[in-house]
Amino acid sequence: MKRIIYTLVAAAVGFTACRKEQPASPIAMAESASFTDADFTAAKASPGSNKKNTDNSLEWDYDLVIKKLKNDRYKVGMRVHGLRSMGSRLGDDQNDLLRAAITGIVLAINNTKEKAEVPLDVVLNSDDVNGKVFSFPEFTYKGDLDYELVNVKSTFKLKGGSITVKDNSTFTLGGSTITVSGGNLQFKENSSFVLPTGSTVTVNSAKVETNFAILFEGIGKGGSCGNDDDFFLLPSGHPTEQDPVVKKVTFPKTDDGKVMRITVAGDPAEAVTSVWYTPAAYPDPNNPDVLVQPAPIQFHKSEPSDKKIGICCYDACLTKENGSNYFCGTTSHFKPADFNADGPGWARITLKIAQ
Repeated sequence: MKRIIYTLVAAAVGFTACRKEQPASPIAMAESASFTDADFTAAKASPGSNKKNTDNSLEWDYDLVIKKLKNDRYKVGMRVHGLRSMGSRLGDDQNDLLRAAITGIVLAINNTKEKAEVPLDVVLNSDDVNGKVFSFPEFTYKGDLDYELVNVKSTFKLKGGSITVKDNSTFTLGGSTITVSGGNLQFKENSSFVLPTGSTVTVNSAKVETNFAILFEGIGKGGSCGNDDDFFLLPSGHPTEQDPVVKKVTFPKTDDGKVMRITVAGDPAEAVTSVWYTPAAYPDPNNPDVLVQPAPIQFHKSEPSDKKIGICCYDACLTKENGSNYFCGTTSHFKPADFNADGPGWARITLKIAQ
């Protein structure tokens, strides 16, 4: 399970994821720290691959936006819709009850699981709600959040009475009746109980899997719900028409080691069949007058976004030998600085596109 939004844009938090000759345009700074419907239309976070299949799940339904202010300051807004079951929102009456039960939200946003060059690791608390929108304190970040892949953990604090235990396997949450299919809920006075992420439950007669965890604080004492997701942070006005281009090159550390990551946007049709990088030629150590041209290196798809947004990451592993950078299985030299603004590395990236 994985998954703020930027005007800049992009992501959300959990309980206890051709050619390019020039870089992407810089994000315009917001004139106001308040949030409007336009912000949630033009600068909404895009979920990672784990959130694309919601046909058989019960999940929190919300949008997240991060506005870029002055002096490296950012402001987060979150619009809560309620719960979504099997890909559809629950009824207005049920979600109105659930939103009214929220007493606060905690967001934990980070890209440190990827060990990014400029780490982002913030925890934000909000009890400031305007209608359906929660506003969070500003934070500072000196890196580039355009098309950043971040992990968001969100915890929704619920007041007493919003979770009502009916028997040892059934409870209500925001007006919806939920029955645990794979076991019983055991409650005693003043005790607590956790329903883990991925539990099989029946919601209003539909059998699904939970996409978040629930902590029951005790009979009549409310509780909290939280989920853990990955989002792509998008700039305001991110285009969704079919026009694949490279938007970002980063060098994160993943579970498989350090990689070079090429982020491609503008491909909702998923027409990009492969991504290649051709390293710059370098002098032959045995004959400096001769240039050695390394072979192109293929990058492999790693993290796609929601298909309609059209973003995908492509990775190739990196190693270090004798202080120099190499791609795994090659002796191809390259310089990460080549991928700074207007750097020569952009022109050596090729997207192969199905015709």
